[in-house]
Amino acid sequence: MVLAMLAAFGAMAQEPALRFGFLTDTHINADGSNLDRVQKALTLFKTNNVDLVVHGGDLCSAFYPGGYAAYSNCFETVFAGAEPVPRKIYAVGNHDTQDNLLGGTNQITAAAEVLRILGAENLHTDKRTVNGYTFLVMPYSLGETEQGFLSWAEYEAAVSNACDEAGAGMPVFVLEHKPPQNTVYNTASIWGYQQSKEILSKYPQVVELSGHVHGSLRNDVFFWQGAFSVVNACCLQQWFGLLDGQSDTTAKDSNGVLLVDVFADKIVIARWDVRDGTEIDPEHRWQINLPHAEATAAFNRTNLVAAEQANPPAFGEGAALAVAAVTSGSDTTGYTLTFPQVATNAMTYWIEVQEHVGGMWTAVAHTEIFSDYWKAPSERSATATYTFSTSDLDVNTTYRFAVQPVGQYATKGAAITNEVTTPSTLIMPDFFVDYVQASGGQYVDTKVIGRSGTKAEIDISIAPSDIGNDRAVLDARKDGTDSRFYLFHTSAGFAAYGYGVYNLQSAFGNLKGDYRYLVESELRAGLQKLALNGQTVATQSDATAYDTGANLYLFACNYATMSTPQWPIKAKCYGLKIWQTDAYGDYQLARDFRPCVKAGVGGLYDTVSKRIFYGNKVNSYEPAALTLPADWTKWGTAVPGKPDYFVEYVESNGRQALDTGVRARTGVKAEADIRWMNYTGEQTFLGAATGTSSFYMMHYVTWLKMWVGYGATRTYFNDPGTGSTALWAPDAYNKVTVDFSAGAQSITRNGTNVWSFASEEAVDLGCTVTAFAVRRFGWPYYWSRVRCKGLKMWLDGTLVRDFRPCMKGGRPGLYDTVNDEVCFPAGEDFSGAGGPLNAEGFAGHFVDYVAATGAQYVDLGVRGRSGTKVEIDMMYTGGGTDTAYIGARKDSGNTRVFPLHRSNQAYAYGYGTFNYISAQNQNLFADGVRHKIVSELRAGRQKVVVDDVVMCDNSNAAAYDTGVNFYLFAVNYNGAQYKANARCYSLKIWQTPTTNAGDTAYALVRDLVPCAYHDGKNVMGALFDRVTGELLLGNERLALPSPAHVVSGKPDAFVAYIESNGSQLLDTGVKAATGVKVEGEFMWLEGLAESTYLGMYSGTRMYMIHKVGTRGWASYGNDAGRHYLTNAVTGEEAQYTPGSKEHFVVDFGASAQTITLNGTNVYSETIEGNVDANGTLALFAVRDGANVRSFTARARCYSLNLWTNGVLARAFLPCVKDGKGGLYDSVNDEMVFPDGADITGALIGPVTNAAALTPKRYVDYIAADADNWLDTGVVAKSGTKAELVFTGLWGGGSYLGSNAMGLLGARSALYGENAFYLAHVTNGVFASAYGTLGCDTAAVATNVRHTVVANFTAGAQTVILDGTPIWSGTAAGAIDTGLSLYLFAVNDRGVPAFPAQARVHGLKIWQDDVPVRDYRPVLTQTGIPVFWDKLNNTITQGEHLFTDYGPDLGTIKAGTMVIVR
Repeated sequence: MVLAMLAAFGAMAQEPALRFGFLTDTHINADGSNLDRVQKALTLFKTNNVDLVVHGGDLCSAFYPGGYAAYSNCFETVFAGAEPVPRKIYAVGNHDTQDNLLGGTNQITAAAEVLRILGAENLHTDKRTVNGYTFLVMPYSLGETEQGFLSWAEYEAAVSNACDEAGAGMPVFVLEHKPPQNTVYNTASIWGYQQSKEILSKYPQVVELSGHVHGSLRNDVFFWQGAFSVVNACCLQQWFGLLDGQSDTTAKDSNGVLLVDVFADKIVIARWDVRDGTEIDPEHRWQINLPHAEATAAFNRTNLVAAEQANPPAFGEGAALAVAAVTSGSDTTGYTLTFPQVATNAMTYWIEVQEHVGGMWTAVAHTEIFSDYWKAPSERSATATYTFSTSDLDVNTTYRFAVQPVGQYATKGAAITNEVTTPSTLIMPDFFVDYVQASGGQYVDTKVIGRSGTKAEIDISIAPSDIGNDRAVLDARKDGTDSRFYLFHTSAGFAAYGYGVYNLQSAFGNLKGDYRYLVESELRAGLQKLALNGQTVATQSDATAYDTGANLYLFACNYATMSTPQWPIKAKCYGLKIWQTDAYGDYQLARDFRPCVKAGVGGLYDTVSKRIFYGNKVNSYEPAALTLPADWTKWGTAVPGKPDYFVEYVESNGRQALDTGVRARTGVKAEADIRWMNYTGEQTFLGAATGTSSFYMMHYVTWLKMWVGYGATRTYFNDPGTGSTALWAPDAYNKVTVDFSAGAQSITRNGTNVWSFASEEAVDLGCTVTAFAVRRFGWPYYWSRVRCKGLKMWLDGTLVRDFRPCMKGGRPGLYDTVNDEVCFPAGEDFSGAGGPLNAEGFAGHFVDYVAATGAQYVDLGVRGRSGTKVEIDMMYTGGGTDTAYIGARKDSGNTRVFPLHRSNQAYAYGYGTFNYISAQNQNLFADGVRHKIVSELRAGRQKVVVDDVVMCDNSNAAAYDTGVNFYLFAVNYNGAQYKANARCYSLKIWQTPTTNAGDTAYALVRDLVPCAYHDGKNVMGALFDRVTGELLLGNERLALPSPAHVVSGKPDAFVAYIESNGSQLLDTGVKAATGVKVEGEFMWLEGLAESTYLGMYSGTRMYMIHKVGTRGWASYGNDAGRHYLTNAVTGEEAQYTPGSKEHFVVDFGASAQTITLNGTNVYSETIEGNVDANGTLALFAVRDGANVRSFTARARCYSLNLWTNGVLARAFLPCVKDGKGGLYDSVNDEMVFPDGADITGALIGPVTNAAALTPKRYVDYIAADADNWLDTGVVAKSGTKAELVFTGLWGGGSYLGSNAMGLLGARSALYGENAFYLAHVTNGVFASAYGTLGCDTAAVATNVRHTVVANFTAGAQTVILDGTPIWSGTAAGAIDTGLSLYLFAVNDRGVPAFPAQARVHGLKIWQDDVPVRDYRPVLTQTGIPVFWDKLNNTITQGEHLFTDYGPDLGTIKAGTMVIVR
């Protein structure tokens, strides 16, 4: 190696007059522990016989005397015995004198001390001559004369004198730590001195030697030649470098030093890698010709830049850019770009994300990354990768990624590109929270320009400490002129806005701290309006238009000409909406921010762009993260009271977490019935974890492995039955019990113990157990995709949670029977739910029969053997000459056990041998004939009775056991054989304990009833076993009866709508074929599932109203007519709007097919030829020819009309008959009711025809179960008095929510001044409110009748409960909410809030002492419960049909005439 190094320098034509080693920025630690590279550098210098060692400064990372001593000792050790020992000239850097540990020592003294310890021959400012060459040593702090360092005039004088003394053409080396500005790499800003460049440019013989900027010597940018020369030795530690003008955040190692040979006619500079002592690119040494002339300099920077521009860096021929999505669960977090490296002259890669706008690709985001140029050739990768975050990308958008190689002098080469289209969602929050908070050091960039034509709705509260200060809430400003655009600002305790000029609104009065305001602000040319909590604060009409060109900042002002955001505020944001005008002057929603959490970090999720916006630092010393509510880890919410109905299961898709409220500690036991829906990765259904302790109760590891964590114990475990790792059952439910009791822990799966442990460790994680994910590091981890049929939890033997899947208000949830509340997860709503449970406890309803069509069979789960008796209600519907009904067979011998079989049209059975029991080929066992058959097969007796006729009674004494289960509709014999076309109306099976001849102790083992099973998406035939509660499904879907349920005549009443909860299907009776047209009004009630409102599919598709999530989709036939809907006006995908009534017209004509949604065409085809879906159109689902239903819908029907070839065939209106909802067809004068669960209660809208609403009988009460409310029509304002007689039905306390019950009230603002709660209960305490005042001390017992009298006038407010005054207020201000009072809820700006569980026995209302309402609970002539206002002789209904009412109290006088409100 030494010979190689000497040979390299021997190649230089003659011996140099001076050879010196140059290193810099070694950044030694305080104890000198990182001297390895320094030692190698000094050894390299010794080997090459240098005359001088030059150091460019920053020897240590700070003023570390121990570090300097370690360097000095290293130097002495390396050069021990060298003759002569090289001289030492060292510069002092900023870290040596300006950083910490100086104490009371000034920089001059510190610099002198550094050089003393190092044994350098120079002072911090000095001139030295080595082998006839001048070295000027300059201090770091040039120009800082107050520290005692050189002024710039003194600096220039020193350089001038040195050059004069040296003589023209003789190099003068100027050693200084900080290089001249705009010379070598990274000196464009404060990293270089502008003054030194100006001075040194006058002296071409100067060779400036410096460090400071750090980098890799494998690049020429650290050698600069212009009017003079600059040689920079980079560093001998780590460097970061500049990317896109900013410092890179990734540290990279630098191992380079310089060996400089000075000859009479030139200076040659060689770069060396100290790790292995090899020269870097020896064919390309840096060189300074003497005397230096800029124009002819070999490394003239101007010439090098021009050469690179003429020959820019380029990717190789055929180079391609690969783009791959990076996913985490359902999130798309980024796109990874992979591309080949440019082999030679690329220093970085410029990467852009471009969007096609106005006919051209425009950059919307960019970044820059380093190539591998700085590494040794053997260490360089053939490809480069970079992952671009999706945080700035929009959904459903096509982007082009472009990568350009960038040369060392910033020349960009040609790009390679690739396009991707983002999905409909990118990054979703883990869950939403009440608010996010800025502490005065954060802001959120809304990325919406502050300009005229903007309005905002800001839900905000301001910290008391900031009320009196000048603070920005949602502001932008162009410059120091009158260019303000402040949607909401506060100063001196008052509200303000800025539109050009500043507008302080003191007339509103002082703002209050920690008080929630709903701010409505609009700033456009001609109108500037500001309102707080519904009260207008300011209205102006400045006609000027402003455009700041700067994005609006939340929590601060984006003052475009300032380096940092101005007037940051301490405040909480509960929500923010921003609208801006389009080209037509119409407002369009630009941002809809909801506070959220992602991986434990607070942000604002925008439902428009579907992106999360995070906090940014106002300054360098503040954290960027927004503060979250203290209870944000209480994941989920709870609504007190009963659910609307129970469902079979709730399903998570990896985006839900629910805090059970049960502390993760020893003594917890849990039982769950779950099915994993995804088999990849790790997932936790139930658990908790900290950094040192775990509480994994139900955890899944890839490929079905069970895993448990209890305290310090974390392990897989073996299944005692198999001896191998215990597994979760695939494609099935696992009933699991996990017991973490003290001293005895166990897991039982499907009745079998699979893990037992006897740890004495007392575990307490100090947090609660989470379901559907695990609480780990403070946020949810190992999200699970699972179906849950139920979850129970005990603590120290006491049942504390009993969760049952349910629906409440259209949302899937878990009803906790212990605390009487419905719990909903944090994050998203549950992604799915099973069908509604009926009285028998399964999801679905009973039907007349289920049928096989020659392809299906049912495994009955009962062993085919002697000692079996069956009772069958059945019918064959077709098939071949040899078809089974129920049977099993062991092998090809005489091992049959066929309780019933048909062959050659004859009755038969099999018991060992095959036995006919009627004549063959006489059609005695005919298709289409229903039979009741009892068949008994046991040793000593084989008896078959058909329709009470004994067909055989034989006595074969043999006993048989096939070893396999009976199949229905087939024989289980090496698979399913002799499959039948048949129906099953019922089936019972008995078996004896043994197969012995004398054993007749039959026990019922199956009692199967045909049903339609709702799996949450489809409805199909099944058999419900009343013995075990199991559902038996076919290998394929069993057919169901036709869903026709038609009743002639008129309904009891017409209603506004009927609603499906996902378990109904209504047959319209109109053929799904070409020529059909439909029109109507409807409403989707959810936006997650794939659902069909109207359709048919039996081999050929006809989906008329169908959605995927919220995306509209339709199918006319199976080919070209099958696609998503497109808005013909905007060209964008058509979306349905769940929760809003929508109008549709679908016309599937012979040559033109169209769909119009809310007046806009969304589907247009011109498909010729007929389409026939082979059945009639179904409402609320799509069905096939076997009446199996798919894509069941949760939706409302308001009206539906159907035509066939231009003739009106059905004109449906929602109706009610005998308390059940259906559709009345005026064309045929008949009512059609759905198949499945009845439509009753809250699934029926209010009555619409007056004839049905004549009051007939008084009843004690009408009740609501937090699912209904009534609009009294009386405005909530001062001067109102009410007397309400009620019984509360709410439950106890809640972990996830509060028991807030609105009995009678309204509010016109989100919070504060206009609350008008005449009767309100929170957590069992009466809580009436007038503005901001009210009572909250009187307890209200549940299930007890109470009378409250509330009288609210300006200046005097009283509340009397059960004859006792409980509150007296003196608020002087008058309140007029402008909203009518709601009964059973609070009218919150037109939306019902705090729905109540209560009975109302009567209500009277006065205004200004005049009676205005006298409500009595009554039943109408047709038995419908309503409130009769006896005072005004009017009927008032709830939002839905009331169904719960009290005992009869007597008949109302006949002949009463009423008006329906």
